[in-house]
Amino acid sequence: MNRRLIARNEDGFICNYADRKVLRIKELASVPASSAFPMYTIGLKGAFGAGKSTLCSGMIARDPEHFYLTTDKADNKPMGTFLPRYNTVIIGTYLNPCGGCDGLAPKMVQEYLRLLWPYNVHIVYEGAIVAGIISTFYELSKKLREEHYREVAFCFLNTPVEECIRRIYVRNGGKPFSEANVAAKASSVWSSFEHYVRAGDVRCSVVNTAGNKNEVLDRFLGLYPELTSAASQQSGSRVEDMRRTA
Repeated sequence: MNRRLIARNEDGFICNYADRKVLRIKELASVPASSAFPMYTIGLKGAFGAGKSTLCSGMIARDPEHFYLTTDKADNKPMGTFLPRYNTVIIGTYLNPCGGCDGLAPKMVQEYLRLLWPYNVHIVYEGAIVAGIISTFYELSKKLREEHYREVAFCFLNTPVEECIRRIYVRNGGKPFSEANVAAKASSVWSSFEHYVRAGDVRCSVVNTAGNKNEVLDRFLGLYPELTSAASQQSGSRVEDMRRTA
């Protein structure tokens, strides 16, 4: 097992994990989001091998000041990565190859969304399991939006199934796997796209995944300029000033 270096403060809460600072979610400022720069919750959707984790890892790599977030329980390890550059929390730490929500039960992902929702930060989440779930996160996001407004968005990666399969073979060293499962996952992903578009009550975008990793990430960020807006950057860079007294 790959053990991570953990340091705790005098109250027993993790304050450093894998050489990164750790804050509790409650230490982020909870202030009304600016109407000019709405906060987003973005669910990434794509088949196995579509590039969801790669996209999030790319965002993290571009922000050397990123740190981790944990819940208000002393025994909990970090559940998210905060990127000051984008004023964004990505659910998951991405210290493992897949990262994201793949190591979390869907109920835990729902809990983290509820905890993060009121804070003046963008939220991004992705995972192979959550990508194929049509209703749960869609309905939860709409319900939470009624209590505290933020933009609800789903971003679909249009990687062809054949390319997804090729990437998986490269990733696993050529070991056999069910190619049919990849096709089935892609089918469920695009079924959710059709469902959301018909309903018309959340924002749906499609990112072209052709080209290299940086090109894809630039296209994704171009779909959500609020993540790279001057206001968002300023908010992120002042995260220490945004702490709320417990």
